[in-house]
Amino acid sequence: MLGRLRDPKEFKRFFLSYFLVGVAGFAIPYTHALFIKLIPFTLILNFAFLLLHHPGRPKPTLLIVSVLIFLSGIAVEIAGVQTGLVFGSYAYGSGLGLKVLGTPLLIGLNWLFLIYTSSAFVHSERIPKFILIVLRSLTMLAYDVVLEQIAPRIDMWAWEGGHIPLQNYLAWFLISMCFHTLVEVCRVRVKNPMAGFIFGVQILFFVALYFLV
Repeated sequence: MLGRLRDPKEFKRFFLSYFLVGVAGFAIPYTHALFIKLIPFTLILNFAFLLLHHPGRPKPTLLIVSVLIFLSGIAVEIAGVQTGLVFGSYAYGSGLGLKVLGTPLLIGLNWLFLIYTSSAFVHSERIPKFILIVLRSLTMLAYDVVLEQIAPRIDMWAWEGGHIPLQNYLAWFLISMCFHTLVEVCRVRVKNPMAGFIFGVQILFFVALYFLV
């Protein structure tokens, strides 16, 4: 099975089918609650798919930077939930699993997943590093704009008063820039032929949920 999934064509077929099942599962009222419980598993599995297509063994620098992003992502979200000063006033639901100080531990993996995929998706040796960092951060911002519309419906998180503050998007962009700057300063080169595909399908998944859930 793993051998087949390493083949790009086979993987793309499988991944599209995998997310079509997810869309149907969330859209059908009878299975909606079950699929919310599967979100943590799905996030971990998506990251495993990335690792499956990562060329060679991850270099030590990539591993160190990944751990820093994972832990920093959790820390900034804890600060956000506890103070409301980072993203605005919001609270996590049960969709992302186990929480510490009101913050799901998997949110760190989500930050890492997005930094990894956007770094691999937006790359060029000809573009100045600062512009590259901005473009990657804007890509992540676009992802967040889409995700925010559906997150409360699948019990991931909810905003006080039901309104998404502009502060959230500004903070998301600036934090993304910090993480991408770390990637560039440490000279981490993320190359993964499936990263852009996985990133794009996830955006389409959330767009589909927006109209169906």
